[in-house]
Formats: sequence, structure tokens, C-alpha cells
Amino acid sequence: MAGMAGFGGFGAARVADLVRQPALVVTAGDRFVAAGLDPAEWH
Repeated sequence: MAGMAGFGGFGAARVADLVRQPALVVTAGDRFVAAGLDPAEWH
């Protein structure tokens, strides 16, 4: 089950969808989800 380790049965894309907010930049890979402040929103 690639992409599911460490996400409690959710795939990385699903976790990214749950984390995504207007002021964040969210990136998902096979084994990670990363979020950071969007510089366009936080200037």
C-alpha cells in the first residue's frame, strides 16, 4: 500500500486535502505531506 504508511489509512492526497487552507501552500508526495505559509498571503 504505497502512500498510506503513517497516514492512518488515508493516502497523502487525502491528508493534503484535509490540511489545505487559503493561506497555506501544501505539497504531497508518496510518503509525506508538507505545509507552509503562503508568502503571497503573509507579506
